[in-house]
Amino acid sequence: MVAERFSNPYSPDAVIFDAGSSGTRPFIYRITRKVVDGDGKVLEPAHIVEVVNHNGKSFDTSPDTTGGLQDQKTDAAVAAHLGPLFTAVETVLARIIPALPAQYYLYATGGVRDRLTPEERGALHTRVTNYIERTRGIPKSQYTYKPIPGTEEAKYGWAAANRSQGRPYSAGYVEMGGATAQIAFPVKAEDYEAAARVVENVNLPTEEEMRKLFGNAPWAIPEVTASRQGHEPTLVRVLSLWAGDRRGNAEEIQRWAGDEGNPGDLAKLEGVVRLWGGDPAKVEEMVRRLAFQINGIARLEEVRNRVEMGNRAKLMEEVGPKRQKVFLASYPLGSVAGYKEYLEALFTGDTYRGEVVGGRTIFHDPSKRDGYSEAAPGYPDRNLRSRNAENLHYSESNLAKTFHLVGQAQAKLFPGAAITKPLDSTLRKLDFIGASNFWWTMCVALNAEGAFNLSTFHNYTKDSSKLTHAELQQMHPNAEAHMRRIYDNSVFTATWTLCVLRQAFGLPLMKTWDGEGRDISFTPYNGDGLDKNRFSWTLGTAVLLASPGLDDLEQCPVRAPAA
Repeated sequence: MVAERFSNPYSPDAVIFDAGSSGTRPFIYRITRKVVDGDGKVLEPAHIVEVVNHNGKSFDTSPDTTGGLQDQKTDAAVAAHLGPLFTAVETVLARIIPALPAQYYLYATGGVRDRLTPEERGALHTRVTNYIERTRGIPKSQYTYKPIPGTEEAKYGWAAANRSQGRPYSAGYVEMGGATAQIAFPVKAEDYEAAARVVENVNLPTEEEMRKLFGNAPWAIPEVTASRQGHEPTLVRVLSLWAGDRRGNAEEIQRWAGDEGNPGDLAKLEGVVRLWGGDPAKVEEMVRRLAFQINGIARLEEVRNRVEMGNRAKLMEEVGPKRQKVFLASYPLGSVAGYKEYLEALFTGDTYRGEVVGGRTIFHDPSKRDGYSEAAPGYPDRNLRSRNAENLHYSESNLAKTFHLVGQAQAKLFPGAAITKPLDSTLRKLDFIGASNFWWTMCVALNAEGAFNLSTFHNYTKDSSKLTHAELQQMHPNAEAHMRRIYDNSVFTATWTLCVLRQAFGLPLMKTWDGEGRDISFTPYNGDGLDKNRFSWTLGTAVLLASPGLDDLEQCPVRAPAA
């Protein structure tokens, strides 16, 4: 298609709100659109200037005391949460020359996506849109509010990480957040079919999920079991179970779809779609094959949205200079969620339980360094102490026990494992850019430098675990309270991240593919530049707004000092 030559090269300023589980952060980007001639030849590529980065010289975030957007249960709470941010954004926009209209994107991530039910998400949607339209006076055409699937967040993070480092969209991306862990990487053409099968397998429901929705339905459980054993779930097979093997299935699905007098059960329709690997397109095919109608396109859209919000993996269409598909995955394996499950595993057995002192039970946490003794977060009757301080050789034993407890916690949060094993050809020698807690743990807490492989990652963790708590404090004498928590939890966070990479994502540990010993590597990254901008996935949103195919932007990242 021949693109239009723009007389005004500027797009509206993109104001992108990262509405995360701990707070809402606004970012402002100025996008200059590409200029082409009448034949479609690019005369000037698109440009992106990062005008304001929340963690650079910028306005304050929403107050920590209010939590994330998911915690705002009333109209007044939403107004108190968003009001200062919109006011600050408008102040910044008024200073930018030339003055341009703004397009607002309020994207909610893990807190809204994972902690709220579909009904709660709907109620929050009403509160937020009412505030934007009625209080701020912003028309529907100038804003987008939506919770984004984890795979979409992974897509934006991958684009932002490659863009920030000036790479031609050739690197992978891993992010260890508080609620979710994400991975993204370009797939080689010979692995497209294998990647599609991996996506289907990851998105399949568990037997527990199917039993919760359908009871002990004889058609559902065997289908899930067979699919997990490697038998591809096909539409024909599933439809034969629905429309052929049991009488009245079409009528039953129609009841779930609902009508004017029956709200239906969209969760069960969503469960059916998940038997096809979470492919939303199968909703329409199911409707056509079984010859019934879901009541109105809105309900069909709702089923599709529920499926997409719950999908854990996706294959992005071909993008970038090499026109490669991108594998995207997002799991509920963030380090904050992981630490809660880790403590539960620690508390449930007698192995680590110590004496009772002053009404408080002492638990010996193998992830804590020698000399540590603090209250267990969230447990007023429990204390955590380091383990086996009298044993000079305890550190390696403690690390092994930490890995054991982490494995228990991870299996409870996410029963899947080794998802990328069929993609070894794509992963060979691939470098991953590691963001968020990955960077904080490796660079700040474990003092890692440059790129490293999983074996080196393990060695950094092992060496850090040998430090005493006093030695760690001496290394960082002026650390603020939140930084001390990062240092104190760094052995757990590193172990957790390592296990997610190895067991959930299936990346090879201590393995090489050739005689030179080169394997998967990791480059921790959290932003740079003269204005010390922090890394954010929102940059990837701006990049994809400017160039959906990632193929007509200038090569070098350009950032302006924060306003």
